[in-house]
Amino acid sequence: MLEKQIKITSYDVQPNSIVKPSSLQKYMQQIAREDLLQYDITYYNMRDDGIVFVLVKLALEFYKPIYTEETISLKTWEKEIKGATFIREFEIYRDNERVAACSTHWVLLDFIKRSIARPSRLMYTSNSFPQLSCGVEIEKSIFDRNPTLYLVGNHTVMYSDLDENNHLNNSIYPDLIMNYAEITSDTNYLHKEIRRMQINFVTEAVLNDKLNVFTQKFSKGYKTRILYDKDDKVCVDSVVEYK
Repeated sequence: MLEKQIKITSYDVQPNSIVKPSSLQKYMQQIAREDLLQYDITYYNMRDDGIVFVLVKLALEFYKPIYTEETISLKTWEKEIKGATFIREFEIYRDNERVAACSTHWVLLDFIKRSIARPSRLMYTSNSFPQLSCGVEIEKSIFDRNPTLYLVGNHTVMYSDLDENNHLNNSIYPDLIMNYAEITSDTNYLHKEIRRMQINFVTEAVLNDKLNVFTQKFSKGYKTRILYDKDDKVCVDSVVEYK
């Protein structure tokens, strides 16, 4: 378990001065890494063992807006391991008031075979806190079968999108999702507050992959499906709900 203070900067926020989901995701990604460092579970030790952690699902809920120049307290802990899934949770406080929470699912990936590895491959032990819960539920699936989708844009994975695992970093997706869905909608989302965002990461996008972005609107927001241009396989599914 780890907790740290973070000041929200001017480049962390949207035009309405409220923090971007992508900014929080970057901070959560980093504090999760720092939490594992306490147990000598480093990225480089894991790479030496041929494995890495990969995020497969994330659900983020906002209870109060978080603004630029505000200082928040970000806390994370490993909740438990279920099957092949490592469940990690987060809570965000401002002046002792809980303003956001997030639940995430991770798996171990065999870096050479690019296949899911058993948790027993992790040669280090860490503390779990199954009795603690942030209260955020992750939906198993976002879309019904054969959804009606509308193409709203496309994106080619560039060098600046990549991370140490050599794929499009998870924190890029919220911006990618909001960029295309926001600008093509007849609803002025810029003046609304996000209540909930869930992203299901299905496959990894790598350099020069061409991605097609599709959306489906509903009463509370919109759903997004990102497909590979080369074969129409799913890269990411997501849903954004507004207050």
